[in-house]
Amino acid sequence: MTAAALTVLLAASRSAAAPVAGIVMGLEGEPRIGGATGEKPAKRNQFLYEGDVVRTGPRGRLAVSLIAGSEVCVDERSEVDVLTGGGASEPAVVKTNSGGVWARAISGAGAVRILTPYGVVAVKGGETHSVSGAGGLEVRVYQGRVELLDASGVKKVASPGPGERAIIKGDGSPIQRRALPGSGDSACRRLATAHTPAAPRPSPAPAAAQVRALDGYPGRRQGAHGPWTAAAVGDALSPGDEARTSPGQYLRLDFPSGAAAAIHEDAQLALESAGGPGVGPVLSLKTGQAWLRAPRGRKLDCVTPSGQLRVSGGEIDASYDGALRVKVYSGELTFQNARGSRKVTAGYTLTAAGQDAAPAVAPLPASERETWQVR
Repeated sequence: MTAAALTVLLAASRSAAAPVAGIVMGLEGEPRIGGATGEKPAKRNQFLYEGDVVRTGPRGRLAVSLIAGSEVCVDERSEVDVLTGGGASEPAVVKTNSGGVWARAISGAGAVRILTPYGVVAVKGGETHSVSGAGGLEVRVYQGRVELLDASGVKKVASPGPGERAIIKGDGSPIQRRALPGSGDSACRRLATAHTPAAPRPSPAPAAAQVRALDGYPGRRQGAHGPWTAAAVGDALSPGDEARTSPGQYLRLDFPSGAAAAIHEDAQLALESAGGPGVGPVLSLKTGQAWLRAPRGRKLDCVTPSGQLRVSGGEIDASYDGALRVKVYSGELTFQNARGSRKVTAGYTLTAAGQDAAPAVAPLPASERETWQVR
């Protein structure tokens, strides 16, 4: 559930002293929620309030969508205090008394802070699973930025990256950092993402692109509303599918036509059309930075909020963060929006602030050529 949709629901919630922190989106087993009116079995679509305590037993789990737009899932045999649901500029905060918490904070939405007996796990646009117990704290980072802070929540003690796990034993010994086994899928992750159903698709669409290379654990999903899963080299994407990256991640797609596209960290790209005879694939860059290449004699289109790009027999780098900036390395770019059409050749840049803004073209300094896409 999006933060906007949840805000609408909150308008109909009780006007109690404790603010609403989130809503239960999924559960397994028999988790319980303790609050001002006592402890009761949890129910789907139930509101959680600041100060509530979630307790789970064996095979019990509870997934919550928080008001800041982030998500958490309390794992089995755990006790977690829900301190705040966060806000536009404030992180959501939960306290793990025992057991584990899976958390995901979408970049640009509210962050999540997990208080543990061994310090604070700060999730700033990514996905992690932390487990604390008598033996210490283990933090697994699947995507994005995660910082480990001391008990005060101020001093940073470690920054494990995607594909790593950090182990704090609590005896003063150095923090251990090791490679993360597996893909990151877990019972908690599946429960937390299961409440977003895949968009209805009457029949499987043919594969139009394939994941050629990646760094970290970028995500992919079927349709615009399907659950995000970890991408893998060799995965096939069909029209309507999407891919995204968090900090430190990279993903490249190859097309049967010989065209290619890659997204840098903190980006989201959708495959709109597979193309066909005489017509190239069509992509949609929603945010972040993308590299696009069309072989000689072929085309590749990309829709952005500022206008449509068509790459003809060349290579470009496009980034969108509220405004569009394109660097043309080879071939020809055709840009079109509400103000008309503009052709740009190799060695120039194009910028456009929106659909109604006239594009500006300028020479591209050699020092500004991007190299992140080189693999």
